[in-house]
Amino acid sequence: MKLGFAFLLTGLIFIMSPARADGLPAPSGEVILYVHGDIEITNGPGPAAMFDRRMFDDLGSQSITTATPFTDGKITFEGPLMRDLLDAVLASGENVTLTALDEYEVTFPIADAWEHDFILAIRDDQGLLSPDQFGPIWIVDR
Repeated sequence: MKLGFAFLLTGLIFIMSPARADGLPAPSGEVILYVHGDIEITNGPGPAAMFDRRMFDDLGSQSITTATPFTDGKITFEGPLMRDLLDAVLASGENVTLTALDEYEVTFPIADAWEHDFILAIRDDQGLLSPDQFGPIWIVDR
């Protein structure tokens, strides 16, 4: 049985190649994700792309049921694929760096985001992920 991995990000800040510059609306709710770097689509300062939960939901949704080292038993996680986010901002470049609210960072090749089904989970079996659950976003791989 293959177990997915989960990378916990508390209040994720995404730093990577910039996104697309056309058609990304301004967030109307609390921003849960910032995308910086080689992107062509932006809606914020820096240039940056900012996403609230509604905008995140508009990216589409995938789910996976898996066990993780951080949970008891199997849990179903739900959210958009990372590659759909990268496409929404027209990201390019060589690497993706994820930075959590506590400043923990991890970097990996952007090609991995296109080749793997990384889910940017904002929900689990209990509902929306929150900072006290290591949220608001978990990265979960099939």
